[in-house]
Amino acid sequence: MKQVLVEGPSSDSKAAVPRHSASLSDLSLTPIVIEKLPRAAGHTALKALWEKNSVDSKWNNSAWAKNRERSVKRKQLTDFERFKVMRLRKQARFEVRKQFAASRAQATKA
Repeated sequence: MKQVLVEGPSSDSKAAVPRHSASLSDLSLTPIVIEKLPRAAGHTALKALWEKNSVDSKWNNSAWAKNRERSVKRKQLTDFERFKVMRLRKQARFEVRKQFAASRAQATKA
């Protein structure tokens, strides 16, 4: 079993990950890379390179982070808020179908 050392010295306390060993099969790698990170770098060196490479902002701007944030937000919706979302989606779908029907009717006349 392949093990790696994992640490995330984020400035946000909720996103910070304490240093620990983890199996590679339990992890998902991101394209965010810290260049010139020495082997067995300590917490201080890692934190300095983390901030220099602005890893937090790269993560927050990634589609992966946005999808996670969206799913967390959806899980926290109340029943009434889920109902409102459903109604808005139905209204949007109705408008799209109405426009499609109008353009199809226009095409059959011509």
